[in-house]
Amino acid sequence: LLSHSALPSAESSRVFMQPLGIDRTFIWAGNTDILVALVKSAEDRMNVAYDTEFAGIRVILFVEDSPVYISTLLPVLYRELVSQTQAVLEEGLNEEHRLLTMRARPKILVARNYEEALDLYGSYQRYILGVISDVRFPRNGKLDENAGVAFLSRIKKERFDIPLLLASSEPANAAKATQIPAAFVDKNSPSLIDEVRSFFLDQLGFGAFIFRKPDGQEIARASTMRALEDHLHTIPEESFVYHSSRNDFSRWFFTRTEIVLASKVRPIRGNDFSSVENHRQYLISLIRTRRSRRQKGVVVNFEASEFDLDTEFFKIGKGSLGGKARGLAFVSNLLQRLPAIHKNFGDVNIFIPQALVITTEGFDRFLE
Repeated sequence: LLSHSALPSAESSRVFMQPLGIDRTFIWAGNTDILVALVKSAEDRMNVAYDTEFAGIRVILFVEDSPVYISTLLPVLYRELVSQTQAVLEEGLNEEHRLLTMRARPKILVARNYEEALDLYGSYQRYILGVISDVRFPRNGKLDENAGVAFLSRIKKERFDIPLLLASSEPANAAKATQIPAAFVDKNSPSLIDEVRSFFLDQLGFGAFIFRKPDGQEIARASTMRALEDHLHTIPEESFVYHSSRNDFSRWFFTRTEIVLASKVRPIRGNDFSSVENHRQYLISLIRTRRSRRQKGVVVNFEASEFDLDTEFFKIGKGSLGGKARGLAFVSNLLQRLPAIHKNFGDVNIFIPQALVITTEGFDRFLE
């Protein structure tokens, strides 16, 4: 981290030469969020190759050459990414499930020129969740006024389903974003954080899934997988085709770290089925199977507002389970982890009945 008070503007920072031995330059402006972003950025660069290959973790590509704007925007991006991931965590089945969800958050990779951006895109194209790019940055060793437009246009031609955001300190560049097409944000806007949040929610899929008609009219919302499955039974065919053709379902699953489910859904196309209804029923069956499997052997926190009736083992309260309940939970988990038990005793149906347990905290409060 370098503190350069001698850089009064973003334009002057463009001529700042990177010292040998320094990986990346950040500008200290008194905001401690830059320290967190600096560490997370370094961790993401070191972990991205392994996490994408072996766990299918998603990547957000951020292209920016100005140390001033990197230092301004990167903390905003990480703050929003963590905030939205924590919102998804609230839907977690239990503490272990929430911890795994946080560890599987998307990575943010920073590129400072056209060639570096193209190299990262080529390396992680299969895992790109979204791209945020400046308009002007170096290309072939020279500052190119339209490098960002050219880069995003290339991505749009190759991958129609990747959400794109063009960021610029010049509002007039909004017209260039429209031509790509891509969303646009003014770096100097007083509502910058709100606009970035809207991109995360509406484009990257971190918010509730919003069912729309092709003309953009909202017809329903789903904040959980169970709610999504329920709405899939009733939404009009035109809405289902609209979302499936844009890979909206798989993107929403990826943001919820449902990597396996999302990977099954993404390659599916409408012409793979004899009818739209068959396509719809297949997606519903995938979601139902995934919900059932992820709940087996897990003690799920009961939430009165949005609990899933198909869950096998609930608990009410934050305290520990009693001895009998803990034994049932152990056997339930054992039956899930050791499928050989069922094979060895094929004539016997071994299972734990659907159960709801009140924790010791709930019992203590009752006594009080």
